[in-house]
Amino acid sequence: KAKRAKTEGNDTAEVIASGIRRLDQALAKRAGALAEIDRAQRVFMEETAEAWAAYQRALECQRKKRDALVGAAKEALKEAKEEEESARQDVREAGGGEPDSLLGGRD
Repeated sequence: KAKRAKTEGNDTAEVIASGIRRLDQALAKRAGALAEIDRAQRVFMEETAEAWAAYQRALECQRKKRDALVGAAKEALKEAKEEEESARQDVREAGGGEPDSLLGGRD
């Protein structure tokens, strides 16, 4: 009877040890999966940050292009107005009257 109790005790110890090993393996597998999730999220965030920075740079380039085009157009408009006024003044000084009446009322 003592031998049987000892054998049963050994069986119980083996079952406990086996269960602990399996639990340890499952916890290690879980930790590995969580680490992989964390790594994937970090990679995603880094790539998102890089994409956002690239978008911001592209947007800033577009703004600069727009500003340059608008600036050039405003400068061209200013020059055209100055040329127009100079031409009007030349017509007046030459005795041609008001240029608009000669042009059929155009502005």
